[in-house]
Amino acid sequence: MTPAAKAILAITGLVTTLVVFALASRARKDEQAHLLRNGVRVTGTVLSISRESDRAGMPMVMRYQFTPEGQSNVIQGQCPASVFSPYKPGDTAVVCYNKALPSSSVILSPKGKPL
Repeated sequence: MTPAAKAILAITGLVTTLVVFALASRARKDEQAHLLRNGVRVTGTVLSISRESDRAGMPMVMRYQFTPEGQSNVIQGQCPASVFSPYKPGDTAVVCYNKALPSSSVILSPKGKPL
């Protein structure tokens, strides 16, 4: 394979990766906007804020749980977190979820924005 072909292949791979990432990010933002407009709001509990694994560079994840209105089963969710999270384990927070699919949920910041 020639150097020019390798460069074209590398650029194509990079562009493809960026497009997929942008589409996934946009889909998540659209889902969050839909939940804010049409979702049911309940009080949930923050379970933990930790790294996904002990390896360096792994992202922080906040895990939370809530009980959908009129149901007895507890649903657990998670979202990206930071060291500067407004919550700590044991705190209560507002969770917004899709009534038809309760596993689709977002935890809201104290200002009412999705985390």
